[in-house]
Amino acid sequence: MGYIITGVLVIIGIIVFSRFSKPTTNQTTNTPTKKPSKKYTEFKRGKDGTYDKSWFVDEYGKFRFPRYKSSKESLVKYKDVSEYKDFWGDLDSNEKKNINKRFEFELNYELIEFEIEDFHDFLDRLSVKHLKKYLIKKFDSIYFNDLTEFLIEYKNKISKEKYLFSNEYTDTLYKNNFLSEYTFSSDKEKNEYYIEYINSLNVSDLKELSKKRGLKVSLKKQELINQIIEYNDFNDIPFPYIPNEKTNEFINYILSLYLKDIQNQIDTFHPLYIQKMWDVVKLDSGIDEYCKEFDNPDYKEIYKSKYWEERMYIDYV
Repeated sequence: MGYIITGVLVIIGIIVFSRFSKPTTNQTTNTPTKKPSKKYTEFKRGKDGTYDKSWFVDEYGKFRFPRYKSSKESLVKYKDVSEYKDFWGDLDSNEKKNINKRFEFELNYELIEFEIEDFHDFLDRLSVKHLKKYLIKKFDSIYFNDLTEFLIEYKNKISKEKYLFSNEYTDTLYKNNFLSEYTFSSDKEKNEYYIEYINSLNVSDLKELSKKRGLKVSLKKQELINQIIEYNDFNDIPFPYIPNEKTNEFINYILSLYLKDIQNQIDTFHPLYIQKMWDVVKLDSGIDEYCKEFDNPDYKEIYKSKYWEERMYIDYV
């Protein structure tokens, strides 16, 4: 009997010892015990009063996706082309009920998509008559078409080169002080310009220059170019142009007109949509290059302030 009691006590002692003497992870590795991971999902939601919620309510008082689009009065045209059906189809019944109940829009930023009118299309579409009430007095409307043509020429030419060639509209702008004469830094640069200019002419213009010089006119285009360059008389070649302060002022006015029209239109949008719109403007509208080149103040302020972020708050669930 004594042996049995002794054996039981030994077994109990072994169990107790093993339980209390078993080393923990901390004791063996001196590292903290790993905590279970917690997954965070970020929802950017608009603060109350910062956007018009009526876009999110249908005629029956239920939630709907907004489908923002430009109004008839707006200068810049755009539309919401987000694939809402795909988003809605991925939600379970509880998530759909939650959206309908809360009327709170929580959508992944990447799913929102806008199509916006290209800046060049915007210029082509707007007539002087259409812009009459927007053009300030110091910009004579008769030069508007010449100035908008200059913008396109600027992108195609002066963004890569140092100057603009003489043509019908640049000559008009120069005569009205919207452009200045370019000053060459050396004779070498001047001669390079002459050669470049002659190469840019069509056959009819090349024949006219050849005729003035008493040269042959019944030649192929390259032969006409070669003989004019070899003749080495460039006194009748017009000088090139560069923008001046008046040009920059006008162009910045048109750039700001485009930007402010968008800003006014989207001011009551859900802030996540505002963020997306400005990203689309920067990437897809074609205005980014001009705004940077002409140092447009409104463009800098919009992207520096990121004013839409003040209208959001973040939930972690």
